[in-house]
Amino acid sequence: MANGRSGKNNSSPRWALGWLIVLLVIGIVIFAIVITNLIFIVEIKDNQSPHCYRIFGTGQDETHEGEAAPFYPDFGGLVKGEIFVGDFCISWNLVYFNLTSPPTAMHIHGLVHENMTDWAPIFIDMGIKGAMGISGQLIHKDCLEISYEKEFAILARPESFFLNVHNEAFPNGAVRSPLGTRC
Repeated sequence: MANGRSGKNNSSPRWALGWLIVLLVIGIVIFAIVITNLIFIVEIKDNQSPHCYRIFGTGQDETHEGEAAPFYPDFGGLVKGEIFVGDFCISWNLVYFNLTSPPTAMHIHGLVHENMTDWAPIFIDMGIKGAMGISGQLIHKDCLEISYEKEFAILARPESFFLNVHNEAFPNGAVRSPLGTRC
């Protein structure tokens, strides 16, 4: 043969095996890409789901150095429950006990310094709906919209924020709880 070919057909088993290996490698690469993307999507979804923070605070957590009555907190008062932050929303399920008077306002304050007695501006005004007595429940299942910046700030450093419940007897704050503990 003048062209150096042996006259064998190109459909030999060796040629087919080579193409089979190439196709198998391409399939494995595609499978790895799909699995990696699915894991990434699940991680993103998990990070976007509401983050739960336990609330447990008393009037003693509300102490302010050097303040005299009526600015002392409601020492017998207690607030506990959960606050949910995510998807540019905040919602809550809280109970309060033994306040001197019914709640009149509720806010998340922040960013605070390491000393929780530092004053911090109102970060999110949560309002008060349904607060009737000195003990009761505050539930907001619907979305109270918050900005991306506020959500990101809370999720990045929840320990720098606190819930503050005010009442008529203690207008500067009756009870307080940090947001730092995850549910």
